[in-house]
Amino acid sequence: MVHYYVNSDTGNDANDGSDGNPLATLTQAFTLIDAIEVGDAGPHEIIITNNGIYNEGNLGYEPLLSQNTIIYIMAQTGSNGLPLYTPTLQGSGSTTQFCCMYIGQDWIIRGIKFQDWIPTVSNAVLNQKSYGDSVEPATTVELCEFKNITGSCFTADLGSADNGHYIIQKNTFHDIMVPSSSNTNILEFANPKKCYIYNNVFYDIQFGNVSAKILNATNTRSPENIISHNTFGTSSVQEGTTYNPTYAIYSYYSTFEYNIIYEQTANTGIGTSTFAAIDNGETNYNLYYNVSGQSSNAPFGGVNPPTGSTGNITGDPLFVGPETGDNADYRLAGNSSPAFNAAIGSSNITTDRTGLARIYYDAGGIFDIGAFELAYVGSQGSENFSDIGMDYTINRFNNASSNYNLYEVDQVPFSVGMNGAVPFLIRGNSQAYVVEKGKTTNK
Repeated sequence: MVHYYVNSDTGNDANDGSDGNPLATLTQAFTLIDAIEVGDAGPHEIIITNNGIYNEGNLGYEPLLSQNTIIYIMAQTGSNGLPLYTPTLQGSGSTTQFCCMYIGQDWIIRGIKFQDWIPTVSNAVLNQKSYGDSVEPATTVELCEFKNITGSCFTADLGSADNGHYIIQKNTFHDIMVPSSSNTNILEFANPKKCYIYNNVFYDIQFGNVSAKILNATNTRSPENIISHNTFGTSSVQEGTTYNPTYAIYSYYSTFEYNIIYEQTANTGIGTSTFAAIDNGETNYNLYYNVSGQSSNAPFGGVNPPTGSTGNITGDPLFVGPETGDNADYRLAGNSSPAFNAAIGSSNITTDRTGLARIYYDAGGIFDIGAFELAYVGSQGSENFSDIGMDYTINRFNNASSNYNLYEVDQVPFSVGMNGAVPFLIRGNSQAYVVEKGKTTNK
């Protein structure tokens, strides 16, 4: 196993790639791995240590690595295991490219932004190699962002063996154009592949054809697919410029649960259209708002209804917002959201889109529906008021709002841990205050 560090700001491809002597390009890291892969299949780590932009593609294809070579390519992480940086793998934005990465068995891709890619037809930004009939571990993609993509983001449509579950979790997909070409879907799992799709956020999705999809995962192992705790947001696309899909999610026999579906429309010209075709599967504790479709089984079934369906809710999830654009925010605005403490029975999805444990945020003992657990504790800073003298200074919590209150208790200010609870008489109805000993205002 080798570790190669890459930093486009301080690195040099003449370096050895060690922590103190990083490489400048990812291509060089792949080239060095290619030179040793015959005797050492890995796993090998490529660690990116800056927020740089890497105008590189076809990684793992030029040079062509063996399908047995295992690579973990990720942003450098902190002590909590979460990325410290967000490096960008930049596509051309105007011309087609085969792929960004040609990935093999058991790869882990973490904490990277993929932007402006136009992969060729039937390929993807992350393009899975053929396994043939070999039984190899599947790939994990997590804590990544896919932005301004025309075509597929991930495809695993080659081979016939059981490679285990592909894991696509804690990612954000936005400003994605899914064109009309055959088998072009944001996430494509054909043949007998199976997958876990957890804690992802999808919004600003444009469909170039009624057959285009966010997820295509219907195959002989589809009963083993689990699509859980995702948020499917709205689109900023003007009406009439693109198509409404027949099925945005196509995964018969699967488990589809604890997801939020917000303002999504299925093709109203087709009688079996629905947002999620989970025919003969299970659909439990999903929250949907302003979702339409032609099928009598909509929004969770097309030709046939799910065989199990429990606790699904209709209502506005009340996001922080906005719901479109680069600054879209699909966190829950507060405990008045019907998604709050509504994911009854959820236990296996223990983190949320941020990568932190749901239990860290949870106050009620039940997880929230969707990709984000309500983050009712957080550092927001304080406003600076002029000191008046005497005993105390009282500062207001920035952006404090009653929408974030839990159980009718004011939002907890950051100084509570040091200075004790804020006295009741100086709490506002919709603002929380910070009290620092030794100073005062005439607030």
